Amino acid sequence: MLLILILFSLNASTNIICKIIFPIETLPLDNYIISSNISSHKITMLYSLRKKFYTFLEIGTPIQKVPLFIDTRENTFEITSFSRENIINYHLVYNLSSIFNKYDFFKENKSSTFKTDGCIKSNNMFDDHLYDCFSYEIINLYKENKIEIKNFGFNMVKNKEENITGILGLGLFDKKSDISKSFLKILKDKNIINNYNWYFLFNSWNETNGKLILGSLPHEDYPNIFSEDDLEYTYIPLDDYSFSHNSYKIEFNEIKINSEINLLNVNAELNFDSNVIIANKEFETELRKKFIKNLIIEEKCFKDTVKQNIYYINDLIYYYCEVNTKFILYDYLPSIKFISKDLNYTFEITKDELYKIDGDYIYLNILFDYGKNYWILGKHISLKYPFVFNQDSKKIGLYKNYNKKKYINEKRENNNINIIKIFLVLFFSIVLLLIGFYLGKTIYKMKRKIRANELNDNYEYINDTKNQNDNKNYSIEMKIKL
Repeated sequence: MLLILILFSLNASTNIICKIIFPIETLPLDNYIISSNISSHKITMLYSLRKKFYTFLEIGTPIQKVPLFIDTRENTFEITSFSRENIINYHLVYNLSSIFNKYDFFKENKSSTFKTDGCIKSNNMFDDHLYDCFSYEIINLYKENKIEIKNFGFNMVKNKEENITGILGLGLFDKKSDISKSFLKILKDKNIINNYNWYFLFNSWNETNGKLILGSLPHEDYPNIFSEDDLEYTYIPLDDYSFSHNSYKIEFNEIKINSEINLLNVNAELNFDSNVIIANKEFETELRKKFIKNLIIEEKCFKDTVKQNIYYINDLIYYYCEVNTKFILYDYLPSIKFISKDLNYTFEITKDELYKIDGDYIYLNILFDYGKNYWILGKHISLKYPFVFNQDSKKIGLYKNYNKKKYINEKRENNNINIIKIFLVLFFSIVLLLIGFYLGKTIYKMKRKIRANELNDNYEYINDTKNQNDNKNYSIEMKIKL
């Protein structure tokens, strides 16, 4: 599987469109460290909360394959330098042992092409590492053939608190961050891409493998599936300082549940790291009034808390119920609709996405954070709908008439075509081998027949010595009779 594909195509105005495709995988559940002292209900919620994306990068001479976590809240591009034995075990969240069967941390002392400007101690109290070393290295991209990009700049960090091998940040550019070290910024400065557009491409929101595409838009890459006429943009709200300044957000004019709950003017962050929704206290209060309170009194539903990670200040509240309450829950909370007038579109999370059944219990895939006045929408929204993002313009785009079925069918057709091509190549290879074998055998038989005919003839060689004009001539007489 190719790490990165660089594809070049021409649009209507003959401008070259350059795109980079990273294969994306979801970190398996066994790669998270979870305390054995917590309840099975907490574990269930943590597994839904933690769905981190990662890819990998080929770097150095000889090539080293380094995993990179995808982060849409930061615009950092950094690669960690230390061996697994030297991890500072402060706050470990990940156990990457299974990934290290294929990948590893970057080891700069093993690369003959590594260069650095030197290391400085980090003075930012919020940094999770001790040293920053701005460095340069060869990275490998793929077009039709391998392309080496020399002197690719990156921040190599040392003595990191967490055992993360690297980060590819896609978050918004802001005034406080050094955008010159952003991955997309470096690509654009080197004319590898023409813009800061990027998007994810998955067959469905809950699939574990997909693609991250940088430098292009879906209607340019898949014109039979996406249309530019269907693309609507909205600007990301930046005036709410409770947000992460680098995350992608949408302002929803209304959030509706049936006709009973209607919240107005709610901002929401799009999150790609989990399969849950994190809502605010206002929404939890409404749900408790409508039905959860009564189910708790009847001891059919239960309330608990879980901490997302060590960097998350507030505990998250969640609810789970006996599985026989399923239809009661479906009746009271069948779906949630998010209405955006700017995009002129209504997003919906259905009951199949709102709940998770595990054994004898049904879990509400909504957690509540009392410390936030905005929502965080997981993959039910962020991957379910065809969004596109731009780091620089601070806009989010949506294809409102995305033909998902057509994309899946086209992908299947392409897969079928590839299978047919492989079959034809194998078939004709076998045919050519058989023809070659047959011709070789035929020629061999013909040669044997000619040789046999020659041996069946009688040849006479005469050995005699005669004096002619006092000169001696020699001839050999030899008779062979078979």
